[in-house]
Amino acid sequence: MATRQHARQSEHDDAVRAAAAIYREHGRMVWVNPDGEKNKVWNDRYIDVIAAENAADTSAWVTEVETADSVSEAEASDQWDDYAVVYSQRWHLAVPVGSEDEAARLLRAHGITNCTVVRWQRNANGTHTFWGLPGLS
Repeated sequence: MATRQHARQSEHDDAVRAAAAIYREHGRMVWVNPDGEKNKVWNDRYIDVIAAENAADTSAWVTEVETADSVSEAEASDQWDDYAVVYSQRWHLAVPVGSEDEAARLLRAHGITNCTVVRWQRNANGTHTFWGLPGLS
């Protein structure tokens, strides 16, 4: 579970659901695990967003969503290190715009090389924009 401040949990969950909506708009199957929900497991973990071409796929694009306060050493040690082992293929870390340099620094410091940083922001109208979500091209 993330080390984010309680006040940021709804921000996180909104971003998770927004990423899911983007995948659905592109015809992908998607499952989400916001706020400790356990809706879909992938490699024995409940990562935030799991997207696939279809429900029968044996491979998926997996993304962990962070808020500005959870891009931290504690999160890298507690969760990212684990995901780097469990998701031996590429996995994705979605961080708010402005947090990408710190996320990249932490990934380097932990020797995590199988993770790609994705950026997101909440727009003034309440929608979300993501840059780099996998599986959409």
